[in-house]
Amino acid sequence: MKKIYLPILALFLSSAVVAQSWSVPQTNSGLITKITASWCGPCGAWGWEGFGELVGEHHEDHICMALYASSTSLFYTPDADVIAAEIGFGGYPNFAGNGEDVGTGYAQVNGIIESFEMNDVIANAAYEVVSVNENEIEILVKVKFFEAVAGTFLVAGYVIEDDIVGYQNSQGDSAHHHVVFRGAFTEADNDFMVTTSGADAGETFTKTLTIDRASEWKLSNLEVATVLWQQDENNQTDLIYVNGTKTPQEGTLTEGGGNGGSGGGTTGSDDPRNWPVGQDEIVTQTMELYPNPAKDLVNLKFNEAVDFKVEISDLLGKVVVNQSFTSKNRISMDVSSLPEGLYMIRVVTDNKTYLDRLIVK
Repeated sequence: MKKIYLPILALFLSSAVVAQSWSVPQTNSGLITKITASWCGPCGAWGWEGFGELVGEHHEDHICMALYASSTSLFYTPDADVIAAEIGFGGYPNFAGNGEDVGTGYAQVNGIIESFEMNDVIANAAYEVVSVNENEIEILVKVKFFEAVAGTFLVAGYVIEDDIVGYQNSQGDSAHHHVVFRGAFTEADNDFMVTTSGADAGETFTKTLTIDRASEWKLSNLEVATVLWQQDENNQTDLIYVNGTKTPQEGTLTEGGGNGGSGGGTTGSDDPRNWPVGQDEIVTQTMELYPNPAKDLVNLKFNEAVDFKVEISDLLGKVVVNQSFTSKNRISMDVSSLPEGLYMIRVVTDNKTYLDRLIVK
């Protein structure tokens, strides 16, 4: 069974930070996802109705997200692509409860969520809204463990927008798209890991996260979800959903509705999944990366001979390829031994850095 992953990771431990005045809810809230696309006929027909039933039944108490994971779809974001890839899916639409892929059998999600509601609350992640302005949204996340646990845990924050009007195959040009996944929060030091050595009952951790606010987002229709994940001890590339919340404990998602925050934040190691891909000041326009997706070989081509280093990292930040080249303008790298999935590639020359996502099939 594939476990879901979210767009973020690295090392975060912070038991010495200032505690917040609010309490983390000791309740279980599940995660319901639909992998979809605006061009998909079934997504706008029986898949539309099925997801509508799930949202109507569970959205008040649980996190619901429509992941437009096709790059040719309206509302696509690479962060949705990452989550969908980690769930694993064979087509559109595809449903999952708490990261458990049920394919087209959306009714099975009800049982997953209802069972989860009855489980003991191991831990949870909640948040306060620190600030909302025209450029970004900042939140402070607090994680609390209600039971003693072992293992590695990570925290994520997502923006979800409801009631976006736009084209949907089988629904027409003015369909109302609900609970659309808009993107994942980032952290100043790209550092999202809560603990690598478990936690004691009652132990808390905090983290400050931000996301760039897109001009097309309708603030009154936005909600933020914070989610706690546990790394699968048998497969470190997979994460298991633990718990989450979608209601701010303090502050509101309104213009200027933040409360200024009450502390938190630590330093950590770089997370390549959150490298600022596409920024002009660091990305050279003189290098090509192809093919992408790649199966056996991936090629790098410069417009002149340069010295450079190549790092390819998985989504947990582990460097799986690290090679250096001298006075080359084109190289081919063998990626056939890498498991299928999404990777981050960083190419560093004497004065430029190229950052991008690489898909291995």
